[in-house]
Amino acid sequence: MADLLDKLNEAKWEVIPESAKSDYKEYKVVHQHMFINDTSLRIIIQAEDDDPKNVVLEDCKKKKDPLHNIGRCEIKLNADESQIIGIDVEGDIVQRKS
Repeated sequence: MADLLDKLNEAKWEVIPESAKSDYKEYKVVHQHMFINDTSLRIIIQAEDDDPKNVVLEDCKKKKDPLHNIGRCEIKLNADESQIIGIDVEGDIVQRKS
């Protein structure tokens, strides 16, 4: 599996160690991803026993989808739960830079 950061803008995203990870939750990633523009995706995710959420993943590399073929992963959302700000796929952890 390619690293998540390979498909994200390194100026906006960074790899973090497991010890720095907080507030991540496991989600099912619905395979219907839609590019909003060249570097942003609208993705539907769903936590177990919860309603699906439409969220945005911004600052991808042009037309690259870091969650392509990912069925489940841990995701960190912003305060209003509209934007993905962290992703953990089997220990490959990236988070938006502050």
